[in-house]
Amino acid sequence: MKYCDKLIFDPRYEGCLGAEEEYWTINPEGTRFKIIAPKLFLGKVPVICDEREIKPELPAQQIEGVTGICSSLTEIEHDLERVRRRLHKLGAVHRFAIDTYPVPRFSFKTRVYPKERYLRVTKGMPREILRGGWITGLHGHYGCRSLEQAIRILNGLRALIPMFVSLSARSSHYQGNTRGYASERIMQYLTIQPRLMSPHIEGPQHLEELAHDGGFSDDAGRCWWAVRINSKGTVEVRIMDMQGSSRHAAELLAVLSTVCHQIRHGARSVNTHATAASIECSIFDAATQPGLRSSYMHEIQGLIDYAHENFLMCERMYLESLFKRLYPFFVKEGCE
Repeated sequence: MKYCDKLIFDPRYEGCLGAEEEYWTINPEGTRFKIIAPKLFLGKVPVICDEREIKPELPAQQIEGVTGICSSLTEIEHDLERVRRRLHKLGAVHRFAIDTYPVPRFSFKTRVYPKERYLRVTKGMPREILRGGWITGLHGHYGCRSLEQAIRILNGLRALIPMFVSLSARSSHYQGNTRGYASERIMQYLTIQPRLMSPHIEGPQHLEELAHDGGFSDDAGRCWWAVRINSKGTVEVRIMDMQGSSRHAAELLAVLSTVCHQIRHGARSVNTHATAASIECSIFDAATQPGLRSSYMHEIQGLIDYAHENFLMCERMYLESLFKRLYPFFVKEGCE
């Protein structure tokens, strides 16, 4: 079976949203990591029998929360908040807490959760390289009706990935030390995966060739691009720092939703000339230079205007909330 044949699209879910969050599991006192996932998922009597909403992650010190297929941003926020509440309840029973900081606060050992796929991916990987994967992030999904539409949206998002890095950045410290960066998470991730970007994709056959050359033709999950086509029929932006609240995560999904709406309806031009290398350089700049966030202020203002003009009221509400949070001294006139 060809790689592209494994990508399943359902027109009913065009424009729908989904999100994944990664949480650290720590002791209740908040002083060290606590490995709890094996007990929850692999015990003699598993506490969590299905992995639809809460899943193990590659680092044994993490748990992943997943939304359902959401038709609105309020559903995204509600689903993420429900997962967090469920984890808090589990933590009260099993003596752990969750931490949302994007990089480790404490020292750690690179213990991999014993899932076949995780063990296969990390087999033979040097531990000093593997440590770069001990980070937590927010992944956003946008539903597509066809492969052709997904390729068009991916191409449209490529040059905007530095913006998502800058807007989401909230990891200026790594285990108590700071280098003055906006996102230490991205800097750690670059040690394990320096190639974050695809070239402009010309069509399904080109994508097929890229999957073969990139070694993920048999497993779409092994595609490590910052924005990729997910096998479940979505375009996935997987580069954002983990957020401290469900509300903040939904705000970033509002950016994704509005931009994708623009691309779908021809309201945003696609930069076909941006090379993977140039975008990766811009991602590095966004991760290392906190001041770059201000350069996206007018972009967010434009998205707010677009959402208003196109009756995307939910997107507008969350975009305005994002704007006020990130640019408190430049509140857009009329947002109050």
